[in-house]
Amino acid sequence: MEAERLAFPDGFFNIVSCRQSEFNAAEAARVLVPGGRFFTQQVSEGDKLNIKQAFGLQTGKPGALRDRCVRELRQAGFVDIDVIEFTIIEYFRTPADLLFLLKHTPTIPDFGRKDEHFEIFGRFIRENRTEKGIRTNMERFILTARKPQ
Repeated sequence: MEAERLAFPDGFFNIVSCRQSEFNAAEAARVLVPGGRFFTQQVSEGDKLNIKQAFGLQTGKPGALRDRCVRELRQAGFVDIDVIEFTIIEYFRTPADLLFLLKHTPTIPDFGRKDEHFEIFGRFIRENRTEKGIRTNMERFILTARKPQ
């Protein structure tokens, strides 16, 4: 269902969670009981940074999404907002694995619709292949917040 209008009554849940998707902080607060918790994991701007750089894409201001999410949670009345940020090295076993990701996520907008995408992809594979796989990064942040009593 759409995050802007959750089809549940006020104060219905003890926990609301969201993973790598848009959320509406006010709606999350509405459906939580007093003292209820909200959790989300989101993809940071620096995710797959070397891939984005290979395609000449700008990543946006680091932390902009995190800051917007925290601001929206505060505006919705949440308290005890905690942020956990992490970046790890990620390896794709085969080019087909990475190709699947690029075709099915917004990492490279409209990936595959231009012939040069596959040339850049091939060069990226050659330059980032290791014995562990094709190297990139995963950058995420986790937010937790509590609805006041």
